[in-house]
Amino acid sequence: MSCQPLSGSKKYGSFKRVSVMGGITVESLVSKYANIQLDDPRIEFIQILLFNMNLKPPTIVEANEWARHFHMNQSDNVHVWIGKPSLLNQKNYKASYDLILGLAD
Repeated sequence: MSCQPLSGSKKYGSFKRVSVMGGITVESLVSKYANIQLDDPRIEFIQILLFNMNLKPPTIVEANEWARHFHMNQSDNVHVWIGKPSLLNQKNYKASYDLILGLAD
């Protein structure tokens, strides 16, 4: 999952030991450009997983593993959701796939 750098792989290590690129996080971007921290109670941070490690729809178990690995299970205002499989149907698959950093054509 190429959103690993955005999720904190530099701090917490890569998920499932895959190589990752970059080191910028959503947390640092929000802090820099919005001048707010993700643990601010006015913020609800939701990360939606569209693909699992095999580019298939993720399961709840995989989302929970992701949340634990990146410490997204420690705040009431940080959530990891899974996308509906319909996001990966033939019509939508390319658009969803193109969101993955480093994999788009």
